[in-house]
Amino acid sequence: MSDSAAATPATVADAASTATPAAAAAPKAAKGSDSDDESTAETVHVLKANKSTGIKSSYYHFSSTPAHEAERYKPQLITDPNALPATSPPPQLLSTGASAAQMTAPPSASTVAAAAPQAIGGSRWNAAGTWEDCDISSWAHAHFKTLLSAVEVPAVSGKITGYERVTGDCTIIFSRGKKRHGYDINALATFTARVSADGKDIKGTLEFPEIADSVADEPWQVLVSIKDPTPETRQHADQVYDAFKKQLPAFRKAIDQWVADLKKHEG
Repeated sequence: MSDSAAATPATVADAASTATPAAAAAPKAAKGSDSDDESTAETVHVLKANKSTGIKSSYYHFSSTPAHEAERYKPQLITDPNALPATSPPPQLLSTGASAAQMTAPPSASTVAAAAPQAIGGSRWNAAGTWEDCDISSWAHAHFKTLLSAVEVPAVSGKITGYERVTGDCTIIFSRGKKRHGYDINALATFTARVSADGKDIKGTLEFPEIADSVADEPWQVLVSIKDPTPETRQHADQVYDAFKKQLPAFRKAIDQWVADLKKHEG
């Protein structure tokens, strides 16, 4: 009886020692799997709850920028290229108990702008003198109309009465510290003329198909045309056409003046 009782512990010990590693690890793996399932279920529950309640999740380590702080970084419209927006106060090291009077006020926008270096002809924000362009098309179109409308054709009392179009771009370009003017426009003007005081008005158009810096070395092209001449006005229409053709040098001179004025424009 004692031999049998003594053999029992040894048998149990032998069985434990002969158990496979997979069998020994099975309870731990099962325990880990249950933990992962619980964690996933908890995360899904939190995300669903936040979505339904509108509460922002604290799942992420970094929180969002507070609304009052984000206001300081909102984009600002700069209408004056030489002006800088007001800067945020620089960081300051404050001693314990420092009063408001001891705090240094942040520099004003004008102070910062005055202290910033400025490229030749460019804006203060472009101190390095890299690429920058300034659109002056509106001014250039209006100035073109003014100069061309001043040209008259006395032989037939002809003059420009309006413009059907003036389109194209005119810019001032700053690159590597240098400034140059670029322009590429076209226009269509209307005119009236009269051969005699009691004659009928003859109407026509003057077209300027290409006024661009790329063709500045060539004579400016000006096209004259008469609008729908009738048999009664055809003879006078031919006189008007010839008179305007003879006056083309005056129109080209006005275009040259426009180019010269554009190159003086500072933007």
